[in-house]
Amino acid sequence: MLSIFVKILKRRKDKDERTEESIDIIENGFDGVKLNLVPFHTVREFVNTLHTSSSAYLIRHSIINLAGNVVMFIPYGFFLPWIFERCKKYNRTVIYLGITIVLIEIIQLFTLRGSFDVDDLILNMVGVSLGYALFMLKSKARKREEADEK
Repeated sequence: MLSIFVKILKRRKDKDERTEESIDIIENGFDGVKLNLVPFHTVREFVNTLHTSSSAYLIRHSIINLAGNVVMFIPYGFFLPWIFERCKKYNRTVIYLGITIVLIEIIQLFTLRGSFDVDDLILNMVGVSLGYALFMLKSKARKREEADEK
């Protein structure tokens, strides 16, 4: 499976210009593998669907995919630093959860259950960041309450 990554990367002419073959791999898969390594490709497709489609099913699917990938990881960004002392810093939370999300994407790639999509990683990390921001707001509110009690 690693050879798939190498083949795709070799087929790319440069950073901005993709060959038709690599576009086909992104859209249709490669030997059953669905793979997107182009940042914001899937997001653009879903946003375009929201703007142009009249199909309620496609609009709902786009919203669920975009919002779901963000909302699903908000609790992780909130609870990980709350439960584990060493994850109180943003960098550690992002590193631990980033590694976890990449592993999930790799498992999807190798098991052919879903797809490896860099956009999922980006949207999941947005959710982690929002969760961490909520954690920080809660922590500051708690510190203010403790200071007011004293």
